[in-house]
Amino acid sequence: MTSGALRRPLRSLRGAMPLVTALALLAGTACRLEPEPPPAPADPIRSGHAPAANLQSERVARFDSTVDYFPQKARFRHATKLTVEYHGHFKIADIVLAGMGGQRQQVLMVQRGTPRPAGYPDAVLVWVPVRRWSAQNYHYGGISDLLGVSDRLVSLGGSIAHATSPNLVRLIEEGRIRRHRSVEQAAALEPDVFLSYAPYMAIMRGYEQYRALGITNLLPVERLEETPLGRAEWIKFFAMLFNKEAEAEAHFARVESEYDALAARARNVSARPRVLVDIPVGDGWWTPGGRNASARMIADAGGDFVLDDNDSVSNQFVHHMEVAYDRGLDADVWLLTDAHAGRRDLLDVIATNPYTRQLPMLRRGAVHIKHGGSPGGPNPYWDMGLLYPQWDLADHIRILHPELLPDHELVFHQSLASWVARSQETP
Repeated sequence: MTSGALRRPLRSLRGAMPLVTALALLAGTACRLEPEPPPAPADPIRSGHAPAANLQSERVARFDSTVDYFPQKARFRHATKLTVEYHGHFKIADIVLAGMGGQRQQVLMVQRGTPRPAGYPDAVLVWVPVRRWSAQNYHYGGISDLLGVSDRLVSLGGSIAHATSPNLVRLIEEGRIRRHRSVEQAAALEPDVFLSYAPYMAIMRGYEQYRALGITNLLPVERLEETPLGRAEWIKFFAMLFNKEAEAEAHFARVESEYDALAARARNVSARPRVLVDIPVGDGWWTPGGRNASARMIADAGGDFVLDDNDSVSNQFVHHMEVAYDRGLDADVWLLTDAHAGRRDLLDVIATNPYTRQLPMLRRGAVHIKHGGSPGGPNPYWDMGLLYPQWDLADHIRILHPELLPDHELVFHQSLASWVARSQETP
């Protein structure tokens, strides 16, 4: 696999993917009352016996308990925070809400037109394929484009003008995907499921509110996986909601192959650059935990994360300030993750903090930020990173060992100097 082969999909993507979506869209549509929800799509009836492939839009007319209605199944080899079982006309995903007191969410997905199975009293019921869905933000935008289900997305929370997935951008600009500013607005659009992103305690406290409004709230936790491939494999869970397992399996097979080939290039490097990650917040230095997928990405790229001596899988683990600074003084590269890439005051924070402004990497220009756009603007990583971890790994290798991928063009990263220069460009 060549570096050029890695870049070709991105070039076609960039041709159709504006990095800055019109912010005027929100001013024109988000503030007015939500319209009456559009009708659910037609639900054709399938007659006959065992399907040759998972049903994409049909409901079953004559249920047969001996038929396997999901001949195309998702199989998980890297993800550890969920297990999946198939049972003829229904499938079950058991999600471990790590860090949530050992809680779990069991999702019971039943083929439309077949009966709900007995048992599973505590499971969240989802009729598949899902016809209408909503999400907390555009994090799953790239996946929905890949699977061809963006046209079933009725609303998003957050700053939807920062979406970069081509089809998502188009549907937002056409007003077909709306921004919801509250749970009530999302409920008014009658989604079959609502996808929360990273279920922290605040989301769990609001879980009963979702239920009271009739919203089926799902809690995927891919961010708590310990490896990049473990995170990316959650696209299969998303695909299960739409009976799109075959498409997700095919995509992930390519991802896995390319990621493994890249990691093999960096596995036996003679020198491993020391990497500092992120910045101080308050009285501590906030970085990914030592068992977080970001730490594994650095290791797979042939680097050593200087703050990896802990067992946390958190995306924001707080280190003692002086310890982090002392290790940062000896680091070769400083990486700023997407957790801080959206901050417009990032440069001021770096320049005014007595610890960060003295780091040698600043003088050497060895600072990179995970943001492919301009400060304050859309970041392609936010809706594409989960879909293409091999591009992220290629970026890391190019930064840490440029000799291994001399022709690779950074996809999700850029130097801090380049990022600053883009902030000064005239729109």
